[in-house]
Amino acid sequence: MFRNLFLAASVVCINVVLPAHAEDSVWLDLKPDLLSDQLLEIAKIYDVDVVFRNKDTAHKTNGYVVGQFTTQEALEAALSGSQLRFHQDKLGSYIIEAISIDSKENSAPRLPSEILANKGNDQSSAIALTGLDPLVLDTVLLKGSMLSNIRSLKNKRLSDTITESVFSDELGQIPSNNIGESINRLPGVSMLVEKGEGRYFQIRGINPTLNNITLNGTNIGSPETESGGRQAPLDMIASGVVDGVVIRKVRTPDMDGQGIGGTLDVETKSPFDRSSHFDGQVSAKYGFEEISALENSYGGSDPFALETTLSAKSRDQKWGMLLSGAMSEREYVASGIYQDDWSQITSETGDQTGAIPNLIKNNYYVIGRKRRNLNSVLEYRPNDTNRFYATTFWARWEEFQHRNRYEEVLGQELSFTTPTTGEVENVAANLNLRLEEPKKTIFSIAGGGEHHLDNLVLSYKLNSNQNQISEPNVFWKFATDPILGPESFIIDAKGIVHLTPQEEALDRQSPTYFKLETLDRLESEMKETSSSFRGDLEWFSSANTSLKTGIKYRSTHRERDFSEPVYLSGISQLNLATSSNFTHSAFENCNKSLCAPNILLDINALEAFYADTSNSLYFQLDEEGEFQAEFSSDYMVEEDVFALYLMGKKAISFVDIIAGLRIESTQVETSGYLLSDGAAKLIKQNDNYTNWLPSLIATWNLHHNLLVRTSVSRAIGRPDYTDIAPRSYLYENEAGEVLQIGNPDLSARVSWNYDASFEWYPNDLSLLYVNVFHKDISDDIVEVSQTIAGEDNIRSELNVRGLDIISDAQISGLDNLQIQSFINAGSSRLTGIELGLNTRLDSVLPSLFRGFSIAANATILDGETIIDGQSFPLLNQADHTYALSFLYQNKKTDASISYAYNDSYLTRFDHDNPNDNLSQGEFGRWDAKLSYTFNDGVKLFLEGVNLNNEPTTEFQGSRESWNTEHEYVGRTVYLGLSYGF
Repeated sequence: MFRNLFLAASVVCINVVLPAHAEDSVWLDLKPDLLSDQLLEIAKIYDVDVVFRNKDTAHKTNGYVVGQFTTQEALEAALSGSQLRFHQDKLGSYIIEAISIDSKENSAPRLPSEILANKGNDQSSAIALTGLDPLVLDTVLLKGSMLSNIRSLKNKRLSDTITESVFSDELGQIPSNNIGESINRLPGVSMLVEKGEGRYFQIRGINPTLNNITLNGTNIGSPETESGGRQAPLDMIASGVVDGVVIRKVRTPDMDGQGIGGTLDVETKSPFDRSSHFDGQVSAKYGFEEISALENSYGGSDPFALETTLSAKSRDQKWGMLLSGAMSEREYVASGIYQDDWSQITSETGDQTGAIPNLIKNNYYVIGRKRRNLNSVLEYRPNDTNRFYATTFWARWEEFQHRNRYEEVLGQELSFTTPTTGEVENVAANLNLRLEEPKKTIFSIAGGGEHHLDNLVLSYKLNSNQNQISEPNVFWKFATDPILGPESFIIDAKGIVHLTPQEEALDRQSPTYFKLETLDRLESEMKETSSSFRGDLEWFSSANTSLKTGIKYRSTHRERDFSEPVYLSGISQLNLATSSNFTHSAFENCNKSLCAPNILLDINALEAFYADTSNSLYFQLDEEGEFQAEFSSDYMVEEDVFALYLMGKKAISFVDIIAGLRIESTQVETSGYLLSDGAAKLIKQNDNYTNWLPSLIATWNLHHNLLVRTSVSRAIGRPDYTDIAPRSYLYENEAGEVLQIGNPDLSARVSWNYDASFEWYPNDLSLLYVNVFHKDISDDIVEVSQTIAGEDNIRSELNVRGLDIISDAQISGLDNLQIQSFINAGSSRLTGIELGLNTRLDSVLPSLFRGFSIAANATILDGETIIDGQSFPLLNQADHTYALSFLYQNKKTDASISYAYNDSYLTRFDHDNPNDNLSQGEFGRWDAKLSYTFNDGVKLFLEGVNLNNEPTTEFQGSRESWNTEHEYVGRTVYLGLSYGF
């Protein structure tokens, strides 16, 4: 027995042999499944050829098909209501094709009960609900979270490689606010939480900048500037415009080479996802935050979200259009404690020691976020063999971060009475107010086509992206002299320092003592434009053999303009008592850890004071830092990538093999500024490199429900834009002249990836799997400092780097020049195992409790970085992550509760001073959702986010008691209503 199933929107041919006869009537009992899987089973049982296009069947779900059937009756039952029909060709093969609207056969869709007469058996009636209609499982309507779960299982089973995915339910909804939080429960995938929301993703512990993110298979770039600029923020994309998210952990040769961890593809909705001519969905929800904003503070509105989708197809099923949109707003409070620079202190008497931070800060953070998404699709299918499409996607993100921070600087005049208690004299305080208002935009437009020409499939796609971020940032800093105190302190078990002023201490919340220290007025603009073209041609030489080749060209232009003038205190001294409008009130900033002193400042009053020209004497521009403020962060990068690949697929007995090679050539041109002779000089450099990326993948179909996958592949991780940009300046320190510069000569990291997986599908609603993998990464990028001795050597090195703008006069007389930059020097190794279980519990629970399911997974990682023969920990990698979800669905009720956890991990490693290491603390969050569906398609739902009010934490020196961050955002609850038609 063997099967041949070829995917990727191509012709699928199934030819199997089992001991049955085509004309015989056979009893069928097909469980809920993808339509493609049910057609496969029918082909097996009746010993026939069934030919269909995967694009028509891959995401269509089907209910039970039960009864005594001939071949044609079985196909009629499976295809009922699907807008598909069949006919036999001259060779007797059954060809599945779309029904023409003008055909008499389509005048009135037949109900399942009309397909078959009762054969005299009590179990002979057929049930076949197709498309995206709810599946029937006994008396349980399969929809909501269960339908989403089944679509993910089927996608994993039918994939060519190791994949994970999240798909929408029958109303087009994904069970989270944004796609970043949805994938956080997938095995081997973890989100980096930013102020209570998932933003960047890791795959198998790999840094987000080394993964690849695509939109409908096409690069979308990134509007970000932080962390090098290659990581795309997933919290910009609302779940309401998305049909699914697929993470491919093993790359095939027709995929981009970028993605050492893997590739995340966001699949937006399409008009041909459903069989009806016109349908839509609308959803609205309103939320409540546990931590409400203070009176007179900045922001504080309750959250809400709106989502809608409209889809239509022409009567002849040739044209399809879809428009989906989403908007949401949320304003919430993040209250946090931050304690920097822990160290061991010995009392002046020398008889008692203890550890205490030098700086204790508390934040009153108000965050506001607005998301806007629009997705449109226009598709034309003139016949079964041709398809043309055009898509647009637009995302807009607006945010404000209003941070009111109070800091106490303890200094060295302190004494311990016990290791966790003591007193401190002469405390200084800082009061900072920062208002950051970034605005980010993603705009992507694409068009392409697909054509089936006998045994050839030709596809092509043209894409253009425009990404932008604007980051205005105002930062007021006030400070006191070290006149506060004395204060006593107690360090609790969590490492939180509680400070209590003694009776004679000055009022630490009096505005009079806080004088203006600096005023930073940052403006940052980044624009990224890119375009790409890809073309693919696949040739099917037989039912079990194909050859595919293609090309791709991508060009990216990225430019950043950064300005940060700094103002110092002027001739006139400004303090917080200069105007009573500067402050609202003193208050206690309280959370689960402690209550700390703070003063609520008024940003509008401060900004109005600065704007008044009559107050100019209070401010003086820091001219010495002009280059640093105006030029050091400016850069331009042009990156062109040309790719060519060849790959083949071959089914040999029960083994499906994919083998091929991808070649990617990368050309980079960069420019930035160097400070020379007191002036900013523009420098330009370029580089190129080529990567050869082979892949070999084998899928072993050991049984109809047992798969083993093995693969060897090669992937790359390109350097960050900020690392290859020659942003530089020349300065002098106590050791001599220092040149700081980026390195445009950096090449991509290269990783050999070895994967093996075991997947057991005991039934259509269950999966047990084990994935084992190893990554061997070479040409890792490390920061280095190099000293060049002698004038001739200095001149030669600068010429090699293209830095001939440094004059001979500057070089003359130099004994040495220190160059600080990045190079390809290190290597990393990462080994891991992923375990997972996904099953419905009906077989082990009493009938009263039918409808319960469980999904659980765990990932264990072990990695290291090797530089000059020394081993260092792999940064930003949690060694253990796991997720657990309980689901219940029965008739009209759908409920789920989920928990996602990652343990602590290093974020900064100092080999010489291990006490300065920083680690992100463990994080585990509970979320839940409950919904009830009424008969008219209306769904009422209740969502709870961060039900356990889990804080984000950080600690120093590998000691959890040296706590450097403890921040809470509280619980959020949403009440919503959805309607599908």
